[in-house]
Amino acid sequence: MPTIVAKRRGPCAVCSMPVERGEVITYERAVGPRHMACAESEVCRRRNLFAMPCELCGVRLQRGHGELFVAESLSPLGSWERRWQARCVDVGTCTNRMHTQ
Repeated sequence: MPTIVAKRRGPCAVCSMPVERGEVITYERAVGPRHMACAESEVCRRRNLFAMPCELCGVRLQRGHGELFVAESLSPLGSWERRWQARCVDVGTCTNRMHTQ
């Protein structure tokens, strides 16, 4: 894994804690930035590359601040449809938003 100095602030791909600008990190394009302490850990979340709403609570998630997954379903015409969706990483806050709406 290449080791670089972070050029911007963003979440770690493993622990979701912020990676600060100027911090020494490991980086892979397919995974994203990781703290040096998280370098050997397995990535547990796939991050959203674009701003999009949370599918559960509807709040707008900034780039990299949500968990991305694909939802597949069978269309009425018989073909498979694939939709990318995002959910909040902080499940407790997301749940609170859903109950207060």
